[in-house]
Amino acid sequence: MKTLTKQDYWLLKHWKEGRQLEDCMDAARQRYVELFGKVHKRVKTFAPALDRWDSHMKPREIEEWGGNVVFSKSDWPYTSATWRTGFYIWGMSLDELTADVPPAPGAYIYLAVDKQTDKRIEILRRRLAARASAVFKNRRIHWSSQDEDDKQICLWYPFLETHTDFLVMLDDEQSFVDCIAKHVKLLSGFIPVMDDVLLKRKST
Repeated sequence: MKTLTKQDYWLLKHWKEGRQLEDCMDAARQRYVELFGKVHKRVKTFAPALDRWDSHMKPREIEEWGGNVVFSKSDWPYTSATWRTGFYIWGMSLDELTADVPPAPGAYIYLAVDKQTDKRIEILRRRLAARASAVFKNRRIHWSSQDEDDKQICLWYPFLETHTDFLVMLDDEQSFVDCIAKHVKLLSGFIPVMDDVLLKRKST
């Protein structure tokens, strides 16, 4: 019984070209991630408190969690060095934007603390809900992820822009940067609420 498929044998005959294409795709992914560094520079002009950003858009990360970029404040509590408390942009990797059935890009706030013991999660969710009407106005939002047990996601809102819109924007780098920064600016309206809850002494 053969282990390799016909496609595998085709790849073996074109391995050099395939490897070159693979390297080009990796380079394109890296250049794309660097765009979010430019977004962060733009973000710091209106929200200097958001002094850190991290990307999670490697193929394995996308497969498990979807592509994420997080903008955060260093002194917000966290349990992971890179999956930190902050504002997450989701579904924006090149792999997702070019998928046959792409996910709808959006954003959410993630609280990277112990969801079983840290009472600030519920406090923060209530405070965010009270603040949401002023920040989002008439935008459609959700107060949890599709996993109802995931209380660490405090809200979720879909972007008005589609994956096609973002792909078109990549022809004009500045418009892409400005668009993503605009969404982070919207979320930055929650910084005072998050500071008030997260930077106080942990509830017991």
